[in-house]
Amino acid sequence: MKLSLSAIVLIASCILASVANAQIRITEVDLANDIIEITNDGGADIDISNWWVCNRVNGSPFYSQVSNAISINNASFEASGVADLTLEAGDVLVLDVAAGFLPDAGGEFAFYNTNSFGSSAAIEDYIAWGGDGIRDSVAQGAGIWTGGNFIDVSGLGGNTIQLGFGETGEQAGDYLFASSTLGSIAVPEPSSLAVVGLIGIAGIMRRRR
Repeated sequence: MKLSLSAIVLIASCILASVANAQIRITEVDLANDIIEITNDGGADIDISNWWVCNRVNGSPFYSQVSNAISINNASFEASGVADLTLEAGDVLVLDVAAGFLPDAGGEFAFYNTNSFGSSAAIEDYIAWGGDGIRDSVAQGAGIWTGGNFIDVSGLGGNTIQLGFGETGEQAGDYLFASSTLGSIAVPEPSSLAVVGLIGIAGIMRRRR
């Protein structure tokens, strides 16, 4: 069967579009120090300044917009001093969040592109540990998490939760425990390294992995 030129162009366009899609993934979690690492492993830039983060396991409401200072569990989550939070393809951000936002024993963390927390169209990535998360079904509906899955952190010790190389992060088995690699900057570029102060410890560090 021969394909017309227009059909070939359409197929090629679809392939290029899928390759260029931005994809934010949670690639490392430090529960002891309330730190999350995210990576844009897609082929396009993506601005997360208006995105939201959510953890409903330990409280209600328990969420914050990335670019705003909002009271969370008697603490603050604030991204200040940054013109934008646009991740280029391959960029990594290390975010210090408010103390208690990532409970050691059990919790969840989700990124949303809007504050429609019950919408599978709004959730971008998700992780749960120590027990089923409240947003588990939302992530399952989006095809980014396996229902009823959570990471058993009983053997975590002083390590961090890290997404395995080549894994999608859609199930607990995609993650492993290892010594922290947070903040290890490889071949930094002037345009890809920024530090943002958060109330608490440090801030957001962009690096290339």
